[in-house]
Amino acid sequence: MYLSSLDIFFAKVHYNLRVLFYEQIKPADISEFVGTLKESLAEALVHFYPLAGRLLDDDCGRLALHCNDAGVDFVEAQTAASFRELQDAHFDFTPLFSQLAPFGHLTRSDLPNLPLLAVQVTTFLEGGVAVAISHSHIAMDGPSLWQFWVSWGECARGIPLSKPPIVTRTIFKPANVSHEIAKLIPLEMMPIDITNAKSSIPLVDKVFHFSAEAMKKLKDMGVDAQNEIEGPKRGVSSLQALFAHCWRHITEARMLPDDQELSFIVLADTRRTRPNTNLPPQVPENFFGNAITWTCAKSTPRTLRNETFATTLARIAKVVDDCVHPNNLHGMIHCFELFDVRSQDEPLWYGGVNINVASSPRFPTHLVDFGWGPPTCARPIRAGGDGEICLFPCSLNAVDVCVKLDALSLERLIDDPTFVCP
Repeated sequence: MYLSSLDIFFAKVHYNLRVLFYEQIKPADISEFVGTLKESLAEALVHFYPLAGRLLDDDCGRLALHCNDAGVDFVEAQTAASFRELQDAHFDFTPLFSQLAPFGHLTRSDLPNLPLLAVQVTTFLEGGVAVAISHSHIAMDGPSLWQFWVSWGECARGIPLSKPPIVTRTIFKPANVSHEIAKLIPLEMMPIDITNAKSSIPLVDKVFHFSAEAMKKLKDMGVDAQNEIEGPKRGVSSLQALFAHCWRHITEARMLPDDQELSFIVLADTRRTRPNTNLPPQVPENFFGNAITWTCAKSTPRTLRNETFATTLARIAKVVDDCVHPNNLHGMIHCFELFDVRSQDEPLWYGGVNINVASSPRFPTHLVDFGWGPPTCARPIRAGGDGEICLFPCSLNAVDVCVKLDALSLERLIDDPTFVCP
């Protein structure tokens, strides 16, 4: 199967790790629950058959996906840890998380024949279950992961798939690779060089809970900020307001030099592209694979500190609008085709000064129902690197922000009373 350059870009990126916690699974239900998961996983893989394949290099040396039905891993585990204690701590990160999913730090480069997907079901002695997925990012992006997970639950409940996948990826195959088209991607969309910005201080993961009230206040701040701006007004996204808030506060917590260049990197789903243009590709909502691109807002600590919230918000909103335009998507595809994206050792966006947004509170985590009801909580096993923030929906309109920072910066962020209570 053809892999696009948007897939191959992730060849050296670690496996993506996500876990769902289900408090309602009682000890007496464990055997039936696990059996249901196994049977329905086999059924789901009929629809999502690329996940049961393996990666290989084709005759031209290009990475491809061999749909050979080699299968996926399914691991059953048990822990003596208390589910209730995890729940009381709002499922904040603990050492237990690293035991909930396989392939935590592996990439395709480490083990070429590694399964593209592994599932681990961990049961708690007093009740409760964790269902974790490890998957190669080459195989699918975040929207596709949740499309698969929701479909798996639908198979378990014996209902038709609400979003049958389109698995072919030739929609992103350029007819003729062009340097001119590659130049369509603005240089300012690329993250700044972080080679000398890395810290030796240990990195720590932490969950910050933004209540529905806090999210509303952030959106109201955005609306008020819009009213300060002369000229045409635009709608305010509570998510972009959260981005602006996090960028400003995390930058302050890092105590970086005033003139240090910063990048705030946001992944954009091209399935949601709504430009006023007829330029292809028109990416179907049920496309399965990698259909994400990214955008990058830039600033310095001094600028963020001195500018208004409105200006920071507008900076992020503009680059998000620019990013989803097909010209930029085409430019990125052609750029990746021209340059060896498999040669990079790690993502461009880590390094102690940048912030990278992963996951989304708009992902349908609550729809992953295997017949026992929706999950209690969704989490990453860990964030990807220094400055990554993973966003997950919580209760109605609330958002959990999972942050990875160096220990000193994280402590300052925890001590900031206006971070989770703006």
